[in-house]
Amino acid sequence: MMSLVPGYTYCRLSYTVKHALRSISTTPLLNKKQGAVDLDNYTPIYKFKYIRAARLLCRLKLYQTGLTIASIPLVNSLSTQGLVNESELSNVVVISVIALGMLGVMGELCRKLIGFMYIDKSGENLRVAHLTFFGNRRDIIIPVNDVVLVEELPDELTDIYIRMRTYSNKYNFLFTLRFGEVLDVESFKKVFGKVS
Repeated sequence: MMSLVPGYTYCRLSYTVKHALRSISTTPLLNKKQGAVDLDNYTPIYKFKYIRAARLLCRLKLYQTGLTIASIPLVNSLSTQGLVNESELSNVVVISVIALGMLGVMGELCRKLIGFMYIDKSGENLRVAHLTFFGNRRDIIIPVNDVVLVEELPDELTDIYIRMRTYSNKYNFLFTLRFGEVLDVESFKKVFGKVS
C-alpha cells in the first residue's frame, strides 16, 4: 500500500473474472480530509482504445522478466558442468541485462499510460485511470485547476502521445489523441484548454 498524497484521493481496485476476461471494478479508499469518492458522480471524457492490449503487455513483461532472470543461473550451472562455454555464458548475461533494461523502460512507459479520464459533475476533479508497473489499474483524483493546459506544454496535438502534467509536479502521465478517443469534447476542453 502506498502513502496518500495530501489533497489527492486514491481508489483501490478489485478484480473479478468474467468469461475468462478480467473486468475492473473500483472501490474508493477513504481520505479523512475529502471523504469517500462518489464514483457515480463522474462522466467519462477520454478513453484509450488499446488499454487492454497495453495491460496484457505489462503482464507478459513480468513473465518475460522472470524467465530472463532464471536463464542466468541455468546457463551458469550448464557452464560449470562444461556443457556451455564461457563466451556463451557471457552472451546470455549481456542479452539478459539488455532485456531487463528494455523491460524496465517499457514498464515505466506503461505505468504512465492513461486508459480513461473522467470528470466529476461539478467540473472540479479529474479522475485518471492509469496502469501500474505490474499492469494493474490505479485511479487517481486530481483537481482540474492543477492540470497543466495542453497549450502550455511543448507537445503537439498530432504527436503520438501528449503529456498530462500537474502544476504541483506530482504527476506526469501520457495520453494519445491519435489512438485514443475523446468522449466529451467540451469537458475535455475545460480540463486541457483549447484542443483543436
